[in-house]
Amino acid sequence: MPRDPVPVAEERQRDADRSQSTILAAARDEFAEHGLGGARMERIAERADRLGQYACLFDEPERINTEDSRYEAVTAQHVQAAMASMMRPDNRVVLTYVPAEP
Repeated sequence: MPRDPVPVAEERQRDADRSQSTILAAARDEFAEHGLGGARMERIAERADRLGQYACLFDEPERINTEDSRYEAVTAQHVQAAMASMMRPDNRVVLTYVPAEP
């Protein structure tokens, strides 16, 4: 799947308000789904980290909303086809490990 071109630093503009609102939305979603007793900072931090990556790399923090569907679209046939094209007898290394004598 082709990736969107990454804008050069001069073209990219930071939007602190948008970043803050998307991180707060991640926290709100976490609390809404798991309640006050079940919400975990680790999940909020993971989501915030992904939002930050999408904001920095693609200038699209909202891209996180489409990632699940991209992963769910991958089938066993897709994985088998990818592995068949990469895991060939002429495209491998065989390594024999012989431990040293004590």
